[in-house]
Amino acid sequence: MEKIPNGTGMYNLLRQLGGSIGIAITATLLTRFQVANHAALAEHVTRFSDVTREQLAATTQALIARGVLPAVATQRAIAMLDVEVSRQAMMMSFERLFLLYGLAIMLALPLLLLMKPARGARGGAAH
Repeated sequence: MEKIPNGTGMYNLLRQLGGSIGIAITATLLTRFQVANHAALAEHVTRFSDVTREQLAATTQALIARGVLPAVATQRAIAMLDVEVSRQAMMMSFERLFLLYGLAIMLALPLLLLMKPARGARGGAAH
């Protein structure tokens, strides 16, 4: 009985520490994946691509129709396209992270078979 407070404190410490490390790893991986995905997507979004030129022209014309000067409209259209590429890269990063953590959980599931029930825990509830 005298070891219960120490055990509880150690459990809480490790739980908090594990959560903090997990958040730090997630933030780091998310940033790295976002940069890599943005670079991969940006390779295909060039002024020489027909789809890109059509998208920039349509956005520029829509901005000009709203009263924006043509030079400013072109810059805003490029900025809007960059925002969309960044948004898509972030989405791909979350997808990759979700897959990575899903695989980690699937690999950890067999470890449950190695766990033994607690002593004195009959019927699933300890008093």
